[in-house]
Amino acid sequence: MISKDFNTGLIKAKKGASILAYGHEIEISTKMVGTQKTEVCVTSKLIGIQIIDWGANSKNEKEIIKLIANITK
Repeated sequence: MISKDFNTGLIKAKKGASILAYGHEIEISTKMVGTQKTEVCVTSKLIGIQIIDWGANSKNEKEIIKLIANITK
């Protein structure tokens, strides 16, 4: 984890390099929607000059959303 700010609901992290990418910057942001719901937004971006992500960013986002969903059941 790079940073977290519970006041703004923002978490920034990095995922290391793999055979498909130099690494990824990941942001998870949360905000209250009404009194009983929280909206979660997950983004993953490539680090470096690589142009094609080969689906890795989408995979990162889906994995994190799945983990959050399992925690909040």
